[in-house]
Amino acid sequence: MAKTLIVYETSEGQTASIARFIGEIIREHGHQVEVIDVKHIPFAFGLDKFDSFIFGGSVHVNHLPGELKSFIYLNQSLIRHRPSALFSVSLTEATHGIEARAKIENYFSDFLDELDWKPSLTASFAGAIAYTQYGYFKRSLLKQVSRANGLGTDPNRDYEYTNWRAVHTFADEFGGLLN
Repeated sequence: MAKTLIVYETSEGQTASIARFIGEIIREHGHQVEVIDVKHIPFAFGLDKFDSFIFGGSVHVNHLPGELKSFIYLNQSLIRHRPSALFSVSLTEATHGIEARAKIENYFSDFLDELDWKPSLTASFAGAIAYTQYGYFKRSLLKQVSRANGLGTDPNRDYEYTNWRAVHTFADEFGGLLN
């Protein structure tokens, strides 16, 4: 039985939901899992007790979150030598276009090249738009972005674009690596 650490950074909460779901699937494979927000990791948190790692972050303006990137960077010497995975969550993935796919691949490859890290798996999942939780400015900005990309624009409801079957497949694949 492997012990997996899932570290995520989230803005609106969708990445946290995805990270917890991945944790549940890996537990179904018979492994122990700890899921934690990078913002709540204690200073002296020991990574060497984990056999594998999964990292996830929401992408905004074509970048993974800074704290998550820093955490991976600071611990890369250990992470490189164990099974690992990286997933991103963004609305770019929801647009399904060739340009969108290229953007996602570019920020993944730039980040991974910078660290010289080759995770066992990578994936990108569509996020969500929670209009009902946003203030006026953010709601207005996201409506414009959504309209330009053919996504939902009704500010009185929320939209979830995550393909949970794809998340399940990703988690199953990672769980299979640990068996």
